[in-house]
Amino acid sequence: MAIEEPDYTVIEQAEDFELRQYEPYIVAETLPEPLDARVKLKREPGRLIAAIRYSGTWSKDRYEKKETRLISLVEERGLKAVGEPIFARYNSPFALWFLRRNEVLIPVERN
Repeated sequence: MAIEEPDYTVIEQAEDFELRQYEPYIVAETLPEPLDARVKLKREPGRLIAAIRYSGTWSKDRYEKKETRLISLVEERGLKAVGEPIFARYNSPFALWFLRRNEVLIPVERN
C-alpha cells in the first residue's frame, strides 16, 4: 500500500544528509477520543527540513544516534533548528527490518 508523502525539492545533499524544501500540504486531525467521528483538515505551510534517511530497526538507541548526527550536520552548515526533531517511519511494522525506510527530520532556517 502506498503512503502519500508531501512533495519536496532537495536543495543540498551530502552522504546521508539532505536539505529539503517541502511544499504546503494538508493533514487530517482528530480529537483525543477514538470514537469521535469529527475530523478537521489543516493546511501545513511549506518549510525547510534537514533530513537523514536510514534503514533498519525502530529502536530508540538507533534513532537517537541519527538524531545526534543530524543536529551536528545542521550546526556545521550554519542552519538553525526551528522545531523539534521528527521521527518518520514509512513502513509497516511487519516489513523486514533491513528494508524499512526511516528518517529523522528537523525544521530549519538559514541564518
